[in-house]
Amino acid sequence: MKALKENAFDLISKSEPMVPVDKGPLKASWVVSVNGKQTQQGPDADIQDPTLLKKRNKGDDKLEVLVGYFTEYAWEQHENLAYYHDDGEAKFLEKAYEQNKRKYQQNLADAARDALK
Repeated sequence: MKALKENAFDLISKSEPMVPVDKGPLKASWVVSVNGKQTQQGPDADIQDPTLLKKRNKGDDKLEVLVGYFTEYAWEQHENLAYYHDDGEAKFLEKAYEQNKRKYQQNLADAARDALK
């Protein structure tokens, strides 16, 4: 579970410079939830629907991490490629993940290997 949390918080830190900024709330609205429990959030996270953080996988043996930005306009800013941003860009979370996924995979593989020692 430690490696999942490390990856989640690293993803937030890597995506944060790409988050579009107008007044700042979007950048400060990040949330990391592990197994349906809110682990940590930025000061401007606005979770309108707490069921978004509930664990999706029902088995107790499955680990799940949710990483995202929560304002009422976060999804639109992330997905709309037509928006122009002076500071930041669309797909900020997706791009950060794609740029770092090999590192995250290696971190999980190392954790699994260490657990089997």
